Amino acid sequence: MHRYRGIRRGGAGPSAIRGRRLAPAALLVTIALATAACGGGSEPKSDTLDQLVIVSSDDPATFAADSGGYSGKTQTSVVINTQATLVRNPYIKDATTGVLKQDWSAFEGVLATSWDVGENGLTYTFHLREGVKSQAGNPFTADDVIWSFERHYSADTSSTQFVFAPYVSGLDAWKKIDEHTVSLTLQHAGDGITVLSLLSNLDAQIFDSTFLKTKATPDDPFAVTWSKTEGGWGYGAYKMVSYTPGESVVLEANPNYPLGEPEIKKLTFKVVPEAGTRAAAIQAGDADVALDLLPSQIADLTGGSVQTYKQPTNQHIKMPLITTKAPFDNIAVRQAFAYAIPYDQIIENVYLGQAARMSSVLRPDSPNYVGTGLETIPYDPAKAKSILAEAGVQTPVAVELTVNSGIPDAVDTAIQIQSSAEEAGFNVKIREIAPPEFSAGRNSGKFQAFLDRDSAFVMTPAYQLRLWTDKGSPFNLAQWESKDFYAAMATALAVPTRSVRRACRSGTPSSRCGARRRRLSSSPTSSRRMLCAMGSRASRPEVTWASTTGT
Repeated sequence: MHRYRGIRRGGAGPSAIRGRRLAPAALLVTIALATAACGGGSEPKSDTLDQLVIVSSDDPATFAADSGGYSGKTQTSVVINTQATLVRNPYIKDATTGVLKQDWSAFEGVLATSWDVGENGLTYTFHLREGVKSQAGNPFTADDVIWSFERHYSADTSSTQFVFAPYVSGLDAWKKIDEHTVSLTLQHAGDGITVLSLLSNLDAQIFDSTFLKTKATPDDPFAVTWSKTEGGWGYGAYKMVSYTPGESVVLEANPNYPLGEPEIKKLTFKVVPEAGTRAAAIQAGDADVALDLLPSQIADLTGGSVQTYKQPTNQHIKMPLITTKAPFDNIAVRQAFAYAIPYDQIIENVYLGQAARMSSVLRPDSPNYVGTGLETIPYDPAKAKSILAEAGVQTPVAVELTVNSGIPDAVDTAIQIQSSAEEAGFNVKIREIAPPEFSAGRNSGKFQAFLDRDSAFVMTPAYQLRLWTDKGSPFNLAQWESKDFYAAMATALAVPTRSVRRACRSGTPSSRCGARRRRLSSSPTSSRRMLCAMGSRASRPEVTWASTTGT
C-alpha cells in the first residue's frame, strides 16, 4: 500500500485540487513499500482555483500511451487527462480521509453511456454517448472505437495486445453494430471484471480517427509517431496547448468533455528536477502541487499555508532480483537476500512511517481479499547467513543495486539496504543513474537488481499476478518463471466471475441499470483464496519485493 500525500495551497480545500478529473488523473501516483507522493502551495489568491501549477521531476517522453517511451508521473497525468476511454472507475470520497479516490471495483460510462452483458457472459455491448465531439471538433462514432483498437493492435510500441491477450482473442473480438454501438467478445466469462478494468485505462484510450488519419503517412499509417509529440487529438478532459521540452506542458479544459467541462480550467506542469527546489516552490506559492517530494520534505511543509492529504494508493517500491543472472540465479541467494532487507527501518527512516508492508503484490483492502497464511519476512541477518552457508555460498556476496536518481526515496532506501545487508553477508554496491538510462536498463534486463516505483493500472488479481510473472511478459522484470505457479493460476482463473457492479449515472436507462446491473466480485472463497496462497508459495523464494515480504 502506498500513502499518497497531496500538498496544495491552503484555503479552497481538497475538492478544489481534486476537481472532476484532476485529482486521480493529473495527480495519479503509485509506489510498492507504501510511500508518499505530494503536491502543495501557499495561500491562494482567491477562494477557488481555476488553474493549477504542478511541479514535477520529469518530462513526458510521449503524449500517446501506445507510442512507447513511458517516463513517469507527468506523462501519465498528461496522457490520462487528455484522453478518454469507454468506461472508467468512478471517483468516490474515502470514508477515512475524505479525499477523492477511484473505486477500482466499480465502473461508469465515459464515451459509453451504458453496456449490456450477454446471457453467456462473453459478449459486452457498449452503447456510445451521442453528441460528443473531439478536441479537434469531430463527432465521436463507433468508427473511432474500432480504428483506435486497430491502432493499438498494430503499433509495435503498444502494450494493448499483451495486456488483452489472455482475455480477448484479438482485434476480431471488436464489432461495430451501428454508428453508436460496438460489441466486444471475451474468451472466458470469468474475465469480465479484468476486461472492464482494462477498458478503463491507458491501453484502451479512444482517439479521434478522423483527425489522426490526416496526419498518417505510409511509414506511420496510424500517426503513432506523429502523436508522440503532438496533442489535440483525443476526447479527454483537457487539451494540450503548449509543450516546451524540458520545461513545461500546458493543458486547458476541454468544453466538449463527455462528462462536463472541468472546473479547473488550466493545468501547467513544470519540470523541476531537484526535490528541494520543488519543495521551495510549493512553500513560496510558486506552485500549487508538488510531486515526488521526500517524506522529510512533506513533514517540513505540513501545516501553516500548506495543506497535505494522505491517501492509500496502489503504488509501491519494489526490488526485482534478476533470476537469470548471478548471483540471483541461485535461489538460496534470493531467499537469503529477502532476510537482508531492513523493512521496518526503511519505513521509519526513509518514509517517516508513511508506508506499510504488504505480504503480497495484491492490495489487502481489495474486495474479498483473504491473506490467511501470508506472512511478512523479517530482517534477520543470522537467518540470511544460515541460508547462504547451507547452500555453500561464499560470503560476502557481491550485489550491484541500481537506482533511479529521479526517485530520491529509492536512493535513500538503497543506502539503508546497503548498510544492513552487510551484516547479512552481502556487499551491496549502489549504482545511481539518470532516469533515461535507468528505464532502458530496467526494460532490457541489464541490471542485477534494482529499486523502482511501480503500480498496476488494473487491480484484479488475475491481471496483477500475470503482469509481473507471466513468461514473456515485458513487465516480468525479474525474468522469473514457474510451471507450478502458472498451473495454480490457471486453476484459480477458471472460477467464473459472479457479477459486475456498475456505478450508474443519473439518466441511465433503468433497463440497463437496475435489473441488468451486476455486482462486481470474484468468488468470495475459492478463487481469491487460491490466488493469495499461490502467490505466497510460488513467488516468495524467487523475487524479492522490498515493499512486501521479500516475495
